[in-house]
Amino acid sequence: MLRIAICADDVKLTSEIESLIYMIETTNKFSIDVFFSGESLLNEIATGAKYDLLYLDIEMDGINGIDTAQEIRKTDTIVIIIFITAHFHYALAGYEVNAFRFLLKPINEDKFTNYYKLAIGDILETPKYYRYTFNRENFCISISHIMYFESQGRTVYIHTSYSSQEKCYTKLNDIEHYLLSNNIYFFRISQSFLVNPDFVYSNMYNKMVLQDNTQLVVSEKRRKKVNKLFCKIKGDKIYD
Repeated sequence: MLRIAICADDVKLTSEIESLIYMIETTNKFSIDVFFSGESLLNEIATGAKYDLLYLDIEMDGINGIDTAQEIRKTDTIVIIIFITAHFHYALAGYEVNAFRFLLKPINEDKFTNYYKLAIGDILETPKYYRYTFNRENFCISISHIMYFESQGRTVYIHTSYSSQEKCYTKLNDIEHYLLSNNIYFFRISQSFLVNPDFVYSNMYNKMVLQDNTQLVVSEKRRKKVNKLFCKIKGDKIYD
């Protein structure tokens, strides 16, 4: 499910954006959270909320949209930000926080539709989050923050770079298949572990050492395949 946030201190503006999204989006499941200040949005994000797409008004009372985006970028470099503004001279500051597009007030519906479709296409082209359900709640974790998945019985533990451990009820085979189907390559080093290459410090004959000094055993029957993939990934990075 796509998670979309709208942040503006103008109720009419937030209602207009929300209505346009409901009119355009007929294919993907989505949810929309609306915030009327940068402070309330940042407070929600501080609780762990993650969004795929954010519509952010620049001219707000209190913390403005640019400052709000700068705070968000300290922990989230992935969310697509579309700024709403009456003054295009904010563009330079917006690009410093990797703004996707700018929409001038009053909003042009054709331009809004075009930007929305471009943003969703970018989001869906290569998944940036791993989404899962646990105890009937929906969660998502940035794939770039996942160090490795660990399977224990019917539970998969998700070890992240920010020292947290999440869990979900699924099969490691299903996670591996999902990643591969989206051209995302993790090392399947054993029946129990699926490792993000970005966190591998060294690959030895029978174990991998991660950047935090975690050591994981590579099963004998998977060593050849792991070594081959390791060389390919490292080689591709060298010649990029």
